[in-house]
Amino acid sequence: MLTGCYENSIDTKGRLVVPAYFRDQLGSELVLTHSDTKCLRVYSKEEFDSLYQRIAAAKKEGRPGVKGLITYFVSPARSIQCDSQGRLSIPAEMRNRIELERDAVTVGCIDHVEIWNKEEYSKIEDNLDEAAVQEAIDYVGAR
Repeated sequence: MLTGCYENSIDTKGRLVVPAYFRDQLGSELVLTHSDTKCLRVYSKEEFDSLYQRIAAAKKEGRPGVKGLITYFVSPARSIQCDSQGRLSIPAEMRNRIELERDAVTVGCIDHVEIWNKEEYSKIEDNLDEAAVQEAIDYVGAR
């Protein structure tokens, strides 16, 4: 289970130190891809493979929107590994896509980690729909 929120910074070569907790949970083989929001997602290889299989099955069934999901989410996915210092090298086009220049936030999201531009993540936190959050809390019984 991936939880937690950590502030990070990107070095001049586009590398981000992945918190040790996340590295331990994700394992050594990772997949980096886009998200439906203004962040990047990091999956363990096993979790991404499971997701990939579900997407492939949906494609085979002819489900609407799957072609776009493949183009947007599967096609840009890259297999990556952290270096010996726990750094993840984020390609320039992915950094540019989310305007990630220096300050970053890595967030555990149960089955994956999200990498955010710190300023963008602050906006998300500031604009949470408290009624929707309360409804979700009630639904899952997290009181």
